Amino acid sequence: MLDAALVQLPLPTKSEDEEQGLEVLVRSDSAGASHGFVSAIAERGLEFSVGFDVTEPVREAILHLPEASWEVAITKEMEEREGAEVAEITSLLNLSLWPSGSRVLVRRKEPHPGASYNLFDPNGLRPQALITNSQDWDIAYLEARHRLHARVEDRIKEAKECGLANFPCSSFQANRVWLLLVQMAQDLLAWASRLGLPEEFLEAAPKRLRYQVLHMAGRLVRSGRRTTLRLDAGGRGRHNWRRRSRACGLYRCPPDTTVVSGPVSMSCTGTPPATRNGAASLIPAWFGTYPPAPTGACQP
Repeated sequence: MLDAALVQLPLPTKSEDEEQGLEVLVRSDSAGASHGFVSAIAERGLEFSVGFDVTEPVREAILHLPEASWEVAITKEMEEREGAEVAEITSLLNLSLWPSGSRVLVRRKEPHPGASYNLFDPNGLRPQALITNSQDWDIAYLEARHRLHARVEDRIKEAKECGLANFPCSSFQANRVWLLLVQMAQDLLAWASRLGLPEEFLEAAPKRLRYQVLHMAGRLVRSGRRTTLRLDAGGRGRHNWRRRSRACGLYRCPPDTTVVSGPVSMSCTGTPPATRNGAASLIPAWFGTYPPAPTGACQP
């Protein structure tokens, strides 16, 4: 799984290329706190920040920490987090089985209203721990950086919107293919948002992208050996479609193209998108439907 994720990176990692490589941080919740997984990360020269189980030795280490060891926790906006503190307990634990340079940080906070209390929480404060090989001295920053891994829950939600909520087939192999298609859809939406859409769509959910960008009424008209794509001038995604088309090279329109009232025609050369009953399937080229059109005229 780790290797499959690294393959998708556009550049090599820092350990592979000191000058052009990317600095990679692997984050996970406590499910990733296994010796094999963490050791594999360290062997590849990457940083890791993984949730650590609050076991009895961790609780005892927290109780032995002097109050002066605790620092105020911070939020992702680098502001002080009220009611939360951070400390390091590396020297109070036996980490000989973990990769060299591993450190354990703990955070204690007051349980939020409505939370169930644990009888063994030190001083009634809820502890959380993480293990990392990062050598940054700012433990408040390291703890706040680790908590950002929670956005993986958003990716799971988006996967469900792309079809992961229900597997449609009775065959295991067919559902395996369905899962692969869902993952491909997520990758395509993520790259499309970053490469071909305005900044406001960078964090947009699939539902919003479908409503405002992907779904748009149109019709292909063929006349005089030319194929014309007619879009509704009042369509909700018209401007996003045209900006996306230029950015992705689907239609190479001149920058001074204007929109007039009534249907908008974009005349292009090259292979047109797939159609059904004369209606255009407005799926961009980066969805793999057909290759980008060669350089040609495109007029309003």
